[in-house]
Amino acid sequence: MRIFASLMPVYYKDLPRSIASLNQCIDGFHVDIMDDTYVPFCAGSLDLVSYLRSLSELPLWIHLMVHNPMPWIERLDCGPGGIISIHYEAYIDDLAGLLHALVAIRAKGAQSSLVVSPDTSIEVVAGLVDYVDQLLIMGVIPGKSGQAMLQGTRNRLEELYRLRQEVDAPFLIGLDGGVSVESLAALSSCLPDDLAAATSIVFATAPCEVVNALRAVAKKAAI
Repeated sequence: MRIFASLMPVYYKDLPRSIASLNQCIDGFHVDIMDDTYVPFCAGSLDLVSYLRSLSELPLWIHLMVHNPMPWIERLDCGPGGIISIHYEAYIDDLAGLLHALVAIRAKGAQSSLVVSPDTSIEVVAGLVDYVDQLLIMGVIPGKSGQAMLQGTRNRLEELYRLRQEVDAPFLIGLDGGVSVESLAALSSCLPDDLAAATSIVFATAPCEVVNALRAVAKKAAI
């Protein structure tokens, strides 16, 4: 399981300290970009992504919670091993546009990630698995850090596991939102391949201890 520390709740001036404290124990950093349209908040920028790349060589996972992802995709440079996530709901009436965006992400050398929000059925993305490297479910309502994981998240992870087996596709399963040591343990053996955790990691007194505890949960579930 890859663990990404989500930086959304970290103040800009505190980023160097937060990243330095995690560089040796985390798999990468997760960055939310919000446009105050798709979700009622505004955060992230191209300059922020460039700044983060100057602070760490670890992969960046860019989560685009924006109404029109393509201009962002065209200009983003998330570096080696990067992931770019776009929401199915942003293209709900534009399948051709969605496919174009996913192909464009891969053309940049990034992993293509498709997000489904909590009120969207997993079934609607079943036909898109050939275009994605990761299917990401939200454990919270998109757009605000610090929420508790929604009930039903485990069931949705189980649906993704079944889908992956049925279609025999190699996509990774991602989880973003509400992740803590306790909520991850409650998912039992139905754990994601990739997870993003914000407040439980970046606001911890000893962030790497939390990361190691999350890894311990994953190791126990794999036994």
